[in-house]
Amino acid sequence: MANPTAQEQEFLELINRMRTAPVAELDLLLTSSDPTANAAIEAALTQFKTNRNTLRSQWDQLKPSAPLAWSSGLKQAATAHNQLMIEADIQSHQVGTEKNLIERLADAGYDLSRGGAVAENIFAAVETIVYGQAGLAIDWGADDPTTSVREAIDGIQTETGHRDNLLSADYREVGVAVTAINGLAKQNVGPFVVTQNFGNRAGLDGKAYILGVAFDDKNHDGYYQAGEGISDVKVKVTNVATKVSQELTVGTAGGYQELVDPGDYEVEFTQGGVIQTATASIAANKNVKLDFVVPDLLVQNAVPSTKIEMVKRTLTGMPKSSNNLVLAVTELGGNLQDGKSGSNLFDFTKDFTQAGTPSLTLGTINAKFTEVSAQASYHNYVGLYRVDDASGKIGDLNPGDAGYMTAALQRSKKPNQGVEFDRDGISAQNLDGGYIYAPFVVANGTVDQVLNSSDPKTTPRVYFNYVAANADGVDHIKSLGANKFGFEDTYGGGDKDYNDLIFKVEANVTSIVR
Repeated sequence: MANPTAQEQEFLELINRMRTAPVAELDLLLTSSDPTANAAIEAALTQFKTNRNTLRSQWDQLKPSAPLAWSSGLKQAATAHNQLMIEADIQSHQVGTEKNLIERLADAGYDLSRGGAVAENIFAAVETIVYGQAGLAIDWGADDPTTSVREAIDGIQTETGHRDNLLSADYREVGVAVTAINGLAKQNVGPFVVTQNFGNRAGLDGKAYILGVAFDDKNHDGYYQAGEGISDVKVKVTNVATKVSQELTVGTAGGYQELVDPGDYEVEFTQGGVIQTATASIAANKNVKLDFVVPDLLVQNAVPSTKIEMVKRTLTGMPKSSNNLVLAVTELGGNLQDGKSGSNLFDFTKDFTQAGTPSLTLGTINAKFTEVSAQASYHNYVGLYRVDDASGKIGDLNPGDAGYMTAALQRSKKPNQGVEFDRDGISAQNLDGGYIYAPFVVANGTVDQVLNSSDPKTTPRVYFNYVAANADGVDHIKSLGANKFGFEDTYGGGDKDYNDLIFKVEANVTSIVR
């Protein structure tokens, strides 16, 4: 198989991240760990006057689909098409006398002898990988005022065909080509040209792929980026019923995949002395994604036969040890606040239930939000966001500084760095261990409304645990007992009954200790 490059693997990971959890993807694209992409995306949305409310409304209706496997045939066709677009200096699905898509795929050896769906996305002016994926997923574009009867004037392409291709369950495989123009004097394409070809070829019926990527999450954002892939991982896929195993080769960018029959499988990842195992139940035509993420502490201290049970990318299981390494699952109970029920902060830097309060730096906090209630006319949103220390600092910003509110709310929306919900509550959420989390309340509004508002007069008010960050200088959050908060949603403190929204946190942590 022609393996993807690191940039193409990153595109594949972004596509599959969107397919498996599409509603969450919009915020991930708009607040990625790539500042260059963030600036370029914001500029594009401003240029096309994209209506954020319309975009959010559309996005909330998206449905998940199974991840896509890599196809070297589809990638081959995509690479050839990129080259033609660069030579002609145009963005087009068919350049000059070029064959149509089905003919091109056939020439590349992609078997459509029994029919099958195919599609193509192109973006010839890609600045970064995240920017390219955002352009196709959001489907921003210029509105045509002459067709306003059937086309909304919202800065979003009418048919959202690129987004539909990214999510369609009709496709099982994808090939992505990322081609740099390498300093060529081009007016209309570059710096990168991208073609994504989607397909469902003969030979896939009834089978499904086990696929994924092995990577070292160097920037700790929880997701693969070009340069993070590792190829020194061995992958073994074993059919639980037949005991038949396949040893897989991890590509240079970290990707792997195996086409299998339906059934139950164990997938074992080995890197040096570290072993992680995952289980997968494969249904017909439904690909399953399992990733290997380097656990730093284990790699540094690994000894032969160190074994950890892994379900997808979350370390779980009963306590087990190997030499001086222990995987422990701890119910934190009422000990989330430095052992103090009067604190308004959740301190997940240590496990206060253990003697010596061992570090939770590598732990994953699984937080449940219970006893949610509201006695208010306002429809409020509350949540937690990660702070850098107990003073509430976020980077260089302190509570009360310009930009602090935006930084805090952006963190609340990032996976594993925060959470937001209303009086209807939310399912259990994972949070990164090793950090402190602070509460907030949005009075009669949502986090998105605050972040997307351009008019201070209509922006919902936000109140924090830190009085310096509150416009009225009043404390709006009160501890009602161990791990339980009450909120006051009225400017100036209102009746100070702190029952406008209430929630309690119950949590456990999976931690690696020595």
